[in-house]
Amino acid sequence: MKITCPGCQWSAEVPDEKIPAGGVTATCRNCQVKFQVSRESVSIREPEFFCPQCGAGQAVSDTCIHCHLIFAKYAEKQRIKELIPPVGNEPLIQTNYRYKKIACAVIGLLVVVGLIYMPELVSACKLFFHIQPAHAKHIPKSAITVTRSNIASIFLRSGLKGATDDPVYKKLLEFGGRLYPRFDELLANPVKESGIDLAEDVYAFTETQDGDHSRTGVLFGIRNQSRFAEFLQKLRPGTVATEAGVSILKLDDGSYLYWNKSFALIYPGGTKGRGKQRALAIMAMKKEESIAGDPLKKRWLEGTDDCLISVDLERVVNQPDLSALMKNYPYHQDVYRGSSLGFACNFVNGKATFDARVSGAALLAEIRSISVPLAKEFLESIPADKYLVFLASHIPFKTLQERFRLSNPEQYRKADEMVEKLTTSNIEQLADSFTGDIAIVLEGISRNSTENSTRRQYPGSQSSRFFLGESKAEGSIIFGVKPESVAVKLLHRKLQEGPEARNASFDGKKYRIDSGNGYYLLANNDYIAISTSSDVVTGLAERKKTDSPAMPASLFERCNGALSMLELKLSEIFTAFSDLQPDDPSIGHLKNNLAAVRVTSRLEKEQVTTRGELIFSDATKNSLYQIAYLAVTISEIKRSRNPKSSEN
Repeated sequence: MKITCPGCQWSAEVPDEKIPAGGVTATCRNCQVKFQVSRESVSIREPEFFCPQCGAGQAVSDTCIHCHLIFAKYAEKQRIKELIPPVGNEPLIQTNYRYKKIACAVIGLLVVVGLIYMPELVSACKLFFHIQPAHAKHIPKSAITVTRSNIASIFLRSGLKGATDDPVYKKLLEFGGRLYPRFDELLANPVKESGIDLAEDVYAFTETQDGDHSRTGVLFGIRNQSRFAEFLQKLRPGTVATEAGVSILKLDDGSYLYWNKSFALIYPGGTKGRGKQRALAIMAMKKEESIAGDPLKKRWLEGTDDCLISVDLERVVNQPDLSALMKNYPYHQDVYRGSSLGFACNFVNGKATFDARVSGAALLAEIRSISVPLAKEFLESIPADKYLVFLASHIPFKTLQERFRLSNPEQYRKADEMVEKLTTSNIEQLADSFTGDIAIVLEGISRNSTENSTRRQYPGSQSSRFFLGESKAEGSIIFGVKPESVAVKLLHRKLQEGPEARNASFDGKKYRIDSGNGYYLLANNDYIAISTSSDVVTGLAERKKTDSPAMPASLFERCNGALSMLELKLSEIFTAFSDLQPDDPSIGHLKNNLAAVRVTSRLEKEQVTTRGELIFSDATKNSLYQIAYLAVTISEIKRSRNPKSSEN
């Protein structure tokens, strides 16, 4: 039978046989109210009272069995509310009106900002939602290289917008005018009045034809068709032909410009109309014929970088011009199957960066077989407290020697004979002597007097006068070697028994070589080192594994785990040159602008990455502008040194 609590109306099914014949007192599990239950009590007792707060039906009491409301206090609060008069709603209306005005002002401001920065917002939305530009689908599958950039964005970010009096701006107009008579209209001020902001996401691609020839096309989107047509008429007045719904205009260099409502294509003309046929086919291309379906290419094409390049290595190495060359290369052509090279370039304040990535299962497998990071113990031992140039790399001499033997047997035989004739050891023994770790540390540059220089002077253009005298690099070259290796034994024998012994003095740890420019040499079971400093070779000779790292922590962190690492302190290098040549303006200009270069290569899970950074002295300026400024200045210096050639 079903029993129901008279307090909270909670009910449950109970078998009849569990209820005694005379009835029983039950306690509700929900509200703890006790009530009588008998086999005859099947009817539901109506509740006597409903709570004014939660509405639960129950017997008359002082407190709600469900929400525990005290009924007397609730009634007193209700009585007080009835005695207080209601408050008018005028302030509320005014407050709502004020909020509406603020909301309208904010919306209006957002609309104005959106109209001003519409192109940037559209581009940002495309990138956020991974929307590929429609014209990117017309990049043909036959393309072996693809370069993506946004000309308008790069120009606006260069800092030249509205800078008509800027020297770089003026020089760009001057140089461009030599290439194209109406170049100044491309860079008209303000930019919005020119056509440079019309090109959206420019793609330059190179495709092969007939396996022998290649053609480069430039594909870009059009933001405003009417403005684009007006701009073309100003830039190059002429008759525009139309074919298959596509407008066609011949350019000066023999190529043609094709465009429709949404995008344009610059493509070579070729002979017998083949170029035009191919261009129209690209304009009408279907999605399945496009390179956009390739996941790797698609990832690069949708990137946020200023400039991106994607290269199909498999197709490149199979080009007729490269096939013959690849036969003499250690990697077989099949290794490049499915491999690609991606290259990205970005311009930020005070720094220009590039990021190169090599992908491909077979190629990465080959690279992994010969490429390993620099040994940590080797890096820690290198003294690099001060340096102008630091280079560390792992070169697998033994593996490369074996690949050289397999790929070029005849050349290998000749090289082996030459090495054996010079050293009485074969090339395999020498290659097996080295661990592969190598480091070069350039600490400074000195220059001897030019008074006794024997360099012959030639009329015409001369190189920097710094090189007219004998220059001397101050630093060290350090190789990691294996214990009891042939290379170490060979050096000891040559410097103790051979003709070289006349210029070498040995103190049990290192050799001092007195042959004009003195230097020191160390050959032991860990290193072969050549240095202009005795402290370096002495420190390496006496070094123990328990010693603290000689390399600075920051430098060690950057090159630890890398396949190769290069750092150049450009500002200090140029300072060393300019101090010796105070009248050379080119070096002084470079010194004041360029600070350093860093290039690091690493082997990652699915790719080899190489990251480079060009660091400028002034971090507040856009690096693209600084690069343009350097290029303009150096070009002007060349013109001043060669006035005749510049006039021609």
